[in-house]
Amino acid sequence: MHIQNLNSAEELRQNEASKLSTDPIDSNNKISSTRGAPEQPTSVNILVINGFDPTIPWSQALIKGLAVAMDKKDTPIQLFVENTYTDIQQSPDFQRNILKGIQTKYRDIQMDAIVSMSVNGFKFAKLIEDEGAFKGVKSILYDTNNQIQYVETPTGPDVKIIYSNLIERQIKQFFVTLPNPQRIFINRAPESLFAPGYNELKLYMAQNLPNTELILIEGNVAQNILDTLPLMTPADMFFYMPVFQNAQDLQVTPKAFLQQISPLANVPIFSFWDTFLGSGIVGGILHSPVKTSSEIVGLTLDILDFGEIQRDPVFETEVYDYELLQRFNLNMPLGNRHKFINPPTSVFEDYPFISLLTVCFFIAVIIFSLFLHNHRLKRSYAQISLANEKMERAREEAISSSRAKSRFLATVSHEIRTPINGIIGALGLIENSALTKDQKQLINVGKYSAESLLLIVNDILDFSKLESEKLILAEEGFSPQRLLNETLQYATIISDTKPIKVIPEFAKLIDVPLLGDKNRLKQILFNLVNNATKFSLRGEITIGAEITSENESYRLTCWINDTGIGISKVDQAELFQPFVQAQDYLHKSQSGTGLGLTICHELIQIMGGTIALSSELNVGTRVTFSVPLPLAEKVHNDVAEELNFTLSELQNCRILLVEDNKINQEITQAQLSEFGIHCEIVDNGYLCIKQLQEIAQSGAKHPSFDIILMDIQMPIMNGYDTAQAIRSGEAGSIHCNIPIIALTAHVALEEQQKALEAGMQRHLNKPIHPKELLNTIYELYSKSISIRP
Repeated sequence: MHIQNLNSAEELRQNEASKLSTDPIDSNNKISSTRGAPEQPTSVNILVINGFDPTIPWSQALIKGLAVAMDKKDTPIQLFVENTYTDIQQSPDFQRNILKGIQTKYRDIQMDAIVSMSVNGFKFAKLIEDEGAFKGVKSILYDTNNQIQYVETPTGPDVKIIYSNLIERQIKQFFVTLPNPQRIFINRAPESLFAPGYNELKLYMAQNLPNTELILIEGNVAQNILDTLPLMTPADMFFYMPVFQNAQDLQVTPKAFLQQISPLANVPIFSFWDTFLGSGIVGGILHSPVKTSSEIVGLTLDILDFGEIQRDPVFETEVYDYELLQRFNLNMPLGNRHKFINPPTSVFEDYPFISLLTVCFFIAVIIFSLFLHNHRLKRSYAQISLANEKMERAREEAISSSRAKSRFLATVSHEIRTPINGIIGALGLIENSALTKDQKQLINVGKYSAESLLLIVNDILDFSKLESEKLILAEEGFSPQRLLNETLQYATIISDTKPIKVIPEFAKLIDVPLLGDKNRLKQILFNLVNNATKFSLRGEITIGAEITSENESYRLTCWINDTGIGISKVDQAELFQPFVQAQDYLHKSQSGTGLGLTICHELIQIMGGTIALSSELNVGTRVTFSVPLPLAEKVHNDVAEELNFTLSELQNCRILLVEDNKINQEITQAQLSEFGIHCEIVDNGYLCIKQLQEIAQSGAKHPSFDIILMDIQMPIMNGYDTAQAIRSGEAGSIHCNIPIIALTAHVALEEQQKALEAGMQRHLNKPIHPKELLNTIYELYSKSISIRP
């Protein structure tokens, strides 16, 4: 809200007309303006017919305002003012004699325009036309108060009437300030002043306030106003129209009478003229003599120059009495075009000397406090700097330690996965040979033991990632039915050495494709099955699951029940903490890192799910978890249960294996040879590039190999650099598009992304599943041969 500090209405008017003309009106009622642009040979001569009472302040301000407006124009102007307020009340003959006198007075002056205002002015303009005076002079009538409709006006070709909708806008703004008054009072006034505002008020009320009572104060207006004031309340509205006689029928100015009654009024008073501002009216959009004067001069020059006005006239100013707005709890105006009189004052304005002393005192206190504080800061700065240095060293050591731990765990993971790949691969090859039932059972035990070891390695790596908040979930379509079947198969094998029965509860498991991280869900289920098997000597393990619809997604709920030894209430409170196991005498004989449940808990939270555990000693334990998962478009077959092709389709496929580990070389070559695929081996990326270059330099038009299996971590030249070199053409242009499959013991998602960015089409984690490898080879091989020329 914009508040301009104007302490009175008079100050406001002086502010708007800060440069009132000091040029006296001479005996010929002439005001001359010689300021502005350089003087020109001729000036514009304007005769003003002032129909207002020249003794009232509004009329006086209007005439003075004309002088101000002339001073601001570049065009030299001579303004002649004739007051016809009393003359027009006389007989027609008297009026004609007055007109003849005016003609005689200005017979040597060529008038450019005659300007008329108010009802009396309009009547005199009509008399001028009827008497044929001032022929050819432009007659301009300014109807600022909607009064012209009540009189007969001149109609000749030189007549121009300027209309205004000021009263309509005034009425609307009054009711913005007080939207719903209980009653509306308005007093009778001279018809030319009263009728326009009264009629516009009735029209507005008929359209917007049809049920509000309008009370007209008539009779001896001054006395009746005094009698009616006690009946008015702050919820009412009083429109004050000019009163020219007091209660004793003595002559009085409208402003003086308003000043007399406003202290007695307990009602917001509104009026149309800014002359009354500061005398008791609330304010609003008010008819301003200063604005009117400026517009009359400017618009008259426009009409003389262009024949038409160049803009809409503005005869008003928007001003409010702040004290009255507050007193009657009226709506404050919006925007910043308005001004206020009697604005709120502060203690600093009311008591400047005491306020200044108070401010100086507080400034002195603040300066002293700052000086003291600065002294203490300097004294402790060395201690803070030393502490910061220690903290920085500790932070750097912690970061270095964390990086070293991450590198160590990644190295351990790689080094463990490499021999596990050999173990699982060798067991897979043996499994395909002629074995007895017991031998096959032993092979299965060996395979799942290796996978259990792999699960432990994954737990350690995942815990490290969870600690550093670097774990990223994959998103791919998977079959929940297949996931639970794999879990059931895993539970059956690892519990085979104990008298434990594994029971599935999949009746409510709907096999719809879901989008999520299948491997993490599998890791959670395997960890929970491991715990159930580990702490159960006999009995049953129940694996259950169901899928329920939830808004636009689904919720997968799984539970693992066992009839094991159970967990005490004390231990249950700490089970989801890292490196914690139930402290029971039997548990001490069980192996494990104590990370399984912690990782399950963290993974489920990251997925937006929940996990709950209930247990009773010597009865058993139930673990339930639930995760929300959206619907997937299709299932991603990352590890195929069956081959997607016939063996004959790969008989002509030639593979180049780039692998530095001799065991992995032998295992992979044996796995491929078993399916009739030719495989050649090189020990590192450098030898791979060299061999491909020799093939390209021999003049071959096509690659000698259909697919390259690329290990990542190798001496001399790693898999990433090798793939980039092949794609860039270093191995010959015929090999630029050869399919490359990454084989790595690094399982992080960022490693997979790095392999794809290096130009490899697929990424397989060690230990390699033979069927997954073969299906991937077939997928890329079938695509490559289909586009060969």
